[in-house]
Amino acid sequence: MARMNFDELIAKKLQREQDRYAVKEIEVSDGKTLLFKKCGEDTTLAVLDDLSKESGLTEAKNAYIKLMYACCEELHDPKLLAECGVTDCYDIVETIFSVDEILRIGNELMGFLGFSDDKIKNL
Repeated sequence: MARMNFDELIAKKLQREQDRYAVKEIEVSDGKTLLFKKCGEDTTLAVLDDLSKESGLTEAKNAYIKLMYACCEELHDPKLLAECGVTDCYDIVETIFSVDEILRIGNELMGFLGFSDDKIKNL
């Protein structure tokens, strides 16, 4: 193994900063997409905590709802919340998306954040 030099450390720092602003377009329904951004580390860790416990699909769905809301600016639109008749911000996800869509999009978001199913299971 080789040691990282100064230039490599700086390059890694710059790459990490760029990665914070990464976005991904994900198909959500019927060929339509939404743009998702990487969320903060605290949100990612909270979702990982929920997923790494001995949990079932209900817990995974609830974790993915939080993740989807945190990563998708379009879901934060106050007009959307009002039009859909929801007051709790997380309810907008379940109002718009089916359970299978939430699980599929959530899994894709976790991959975008760098966590595969295997990585989550091994936490």
